[in-house]
Amino acid sequence: MAEISTIARPYAVAAFKLGKESKSLAKWSEMLGLAAAVASDAKMRAYIENPKVLSSDLQDAFLKVCGNQLNEGGQNLIKVLVEYGRLSILPAITSAFEE
Repeated sequence: MAEISTIARPYAVAAFKLGKESKSLAKWSEMLGLAAAVASDAKMRAYIENPKVLSSDLQDAFLKVCGNQLNEGGQNLIKVLVEYGRLSILPAITSAFEE
């Protein structure tokens, strides 16, 4: 479990800095909470973990589920996490952000 928190922490710190700079910490908290809930959904987890799913399809599906609840920064975070295969650590990122 320590490994996941070690990986998640830099993403959480970056999101916190962005939120602080733009005076939108509450919005980032909401976005991360939503994204973590989506990533924790059993069907979405199965989709995330399916090696046959293309990254572009995963990204599109995830962003579609989140709808307009993510601002540009939130969408970019999702894109980076998909690119590096780390979408499943969103709950850990959210926990680190809230700490």
